[in-house]
Amino acid sequence: SRMAAELAQCMLAENKVDFVLCFSPSISVTQGMRQSLSRATGRRFDGVIGAAGGSYTYQRLLSFKEDFWQLFDEQRVLVIFDEIHHCSGLTEENCNAWGQEILLNIRERATYTHPFTHKFMNEYHQRH
Repeated sequence: SRMAAELAQCMLAENKVDFVLCFSPSISVTQGMRQSLSRATGRRFDGVIGAAGGSYTYQRLLSFKEDFWQLFDEQRVLVIFDEIHHCSGLTEENCNAWGQEILLNIRERATYTHPFTHKFMNEYHQRH
């Protein structure tokens, strides 16, 4: 989460993005990311007007309405995906519900996306 927070801070400071969204698999990770992002930038990440962004669970992707997704058409948005391996699939036909929301609403609309995963590193360390 520290690397993601530093990335967000740099992108905001260099005026490359207007808003940062972070998606994580659990409430506890989401809260930790929100705190890390706030510490790194000195700004709020509660998703409320005036905030620099928001941090949400992947489950929340399923409940956003079109007015939320319009943010991508009006702002330069960095989207951070923590533990992206929870969103399986590369096409609409073979992905899970979370992955489908990413493909439909974020993939082509976000200014920047940055996926993080520990899954493959953990598997590598277990084998070696």
